Amino acid sequence: MRRRPPDPGSRQAWLQARRADTSRLARPPWYTRPARPPNRGPPSPPNRGPPSPPNRSPPPNRGTPPNRGTPSTPSVSSSAPSVPSGAPRTGSVSRLGSAVRSGAGTSSGTSTTKSSVDDGSTKTPAEVKAYGQHGFGLSYNIHMDLLIVMSLACIGVFIKFGLQEPPTRLGNAGPASSTIWAYGLIAICISIMVFMGIYHAHKMDSNDKTNIGKILLNTFPIIATLFIVIYTMYLNFSFFTRINSNKVTKEYNNYVNWSSSFVLLQILFISGYLFYFISANHSSADTTYKKRIELLKSTSYILCFINAIFLLMMHINLAFFSTDEIIS
Repeated sequence: MRRRPPDPGSRQAWLQARRADTSRLARPPWYTRPARPPNRGPPSPPNRGPPSPPNRSPPPNRGTPPNRGTPSTPSVSSSAPSVPSGAPRTGSVSRLGSAVRSGAGTSSGTSTTKSSVDDGSTKTPAEVKAYGQHGFGLSYNIHMDLLIVMSLACIGVFIKFGLQEPPTRLGNAGPASSTIWAYGLIAICISIMVFMGIYHAHKMDSNDKTNIGKILLNTFPIIATLFIVIYTMYLNFSFFTRINSNKVTKEYNNYVNWSSSFVLLQILFISGYLFYFISANHSSADTTYKKRIELLKSTSYILCFINAIFLLMMHINLAFFSTDEIIS
């Protein structure tokens, strides 16, 4: 029995057609092709426009630099008189000096700098950097300088008390030698304090340059302490052998200890006096600073007076009451 051919629109007809024609992909008649999206073309780049230049504001107007002047060169004219052969010729140094002096800005700048330095009210960075190189000054801090000097003076008192040599029979070494070395160091430190006080007293009264008495009066407590130290060194030099060989009274040794203790107190008081004196000079001097300055000055005077009495008693003991006692 012969088979009936399939209906052309059926699935069976589609399968037979697919087997017969394998060169292309047959689709069933019920297949509908999906619609393609519209052709939008390639994406266009955004219109950014030409790049704008950066906004660079002009620099601030700092003013024109001061006119320092230019050295004027002397014009050589053809009608200049001829120099005789015997006359001396002007050197290049003198010509350069005249050219510099003729500048307009140089003289004004020099006078301004000199006036500011003499006035003492303003300091340039160069002057601040050079502080301690000209005049006195061990560091950039004047109070630190004072502390160093006071410490060295106290070391001298420590040498007098703690490193004193014992007496010897011949008198070539002993307590007098230690006292001279110790008080020599103290005298150097107090001398530096004197110059510090004179400098700041002169700076405080810079308008009145002829008032030397007032300047010395402000530093008189330090000068009086220096006199006490020098007088003690004089006694040890004058009676060097007698003190080293211990041919002195027992009262003399007591006076020496009291005098050295008063010297230590005087160093502390004059250091405090100089500290407040410098502080009152560099800052606004109020009544508290002035009261402390006067109190320390009066105390230094009292200590100097008492120490001077001890030195006179030491001198009398060495000159008139020395004994024949010799150490064993």
